[in-house]
Amino acid sequence: MIEKIIVAKNIREYTIQEFISHELPKACYSKIELKKTPLGEKIIIYTSRPGLVVGKKGSNIQKITEV
Repeated sequence: MIEKIIVAKNIREYTIQEFISHELPKACYSKIELKKTPLGEKIIIYTSRPGLVVGKKGSNIQKITEV
């Protein structure tokens, strides 16, 4: 039972990483970290170029958050 939970968590992390890599191909991010919070999950993107991740007036972040 615990193995299924761990596998499901790893699959979810992988799908999120694939989605981010397709949405932000030029952002030069190094890793993605998922943290559980009481309200949901928080995705932390480590990048060397935060301007490309955020976008003009936060447009990229808003688009990714909506999806």
